[in-house]
Amino acid sequence: MSRNGPIALIFHALFIAFVMAPVVIVCVVAFTPEGYLSLPTRGPSLRWFLAIADYPEFVRAFRDSLWLAALSSTIAVLFAVPAALAVARYRFAGREAVLAFFMSPLMIPHVVLGIAFLRFFTTIGIGGTFPRASR
Repeated sequence: MSRNGPIALIFHALFIAFVMAPVVIVCVVAFTPEGYLSLPTRGPSLRWFLAIADYPEFVRAFRDSLWLAALSSTIAVLFAVPAALAVARYRFAGREAVLAFFMSPLMIPHVVLGIAFLRFFTTIGIGGTFPRASR
């Protein structure tokens, strides 16, 4: 049973289409033979993907990125799965600390954003101006 009405669903569909449109266009244009944005195209082409091979620095960086992604994913899985099983199945001393440690990456972006806002508001002269509740 859905709590969203048809207007909310239409809004969400339009929002997703608006957000995804640039990604879809870039993916479609990547397979065009022209050197400029043109839709419809004369036909599919791998021209731009073959052009990447002319730059060994790019190929090496891409290979290194794939290696780093595979390594970091493997290490994350090796730590996260046993930790998740332990936190979910058992009660032990330090359970909350382990849970907080593994959940901390979800909170770090908010902390960084908060520090950035603090520096910005302080720079423009409105830092520390939050109204206090009267006592």
